[in-house]
Amino acid sequence: MTVQALIDTGANCLCLDPSVLNQLQLTPTGISPVNTPTTGQQPVDANQYDVSIVIPSEPGSPPLIQHAVPALEAELLVAQGFHAIIGLNILRSCLLTYDGKNGLFSIAW
Repeated sequence: MTVQALIDTGANCLCLDPSVLNQLQLTPTGISPVNTPTTGQQPVDANQYDVSIVIPSEPGSPPLIQHAVPALEAELLVAQGFHAIIGLNILRSCLLTYDGKNGLFSIAW
């Protein structure tokens, strides 16, 4: 399954919209407390799933593949086209460069 994702350096882990999890027919492997800007100081419990993720790369380069990655269920920006948030548990194995002046970013692994 291919989904559009938002890179979020402020997110600790991969988050998936319930619509993605429903299509994959996954069963939660646990529950994790989550703090978000909307929850304030009180964490809320979110279903956790273990998923495999593949991020394609340019032709001739290997994709980034990670197995048994913890992913949390979260209502995301589906109306804006995002079904996943790529957080630090994925980004920690990458080099992310942001060129704000030119509005560009690059990611390598």
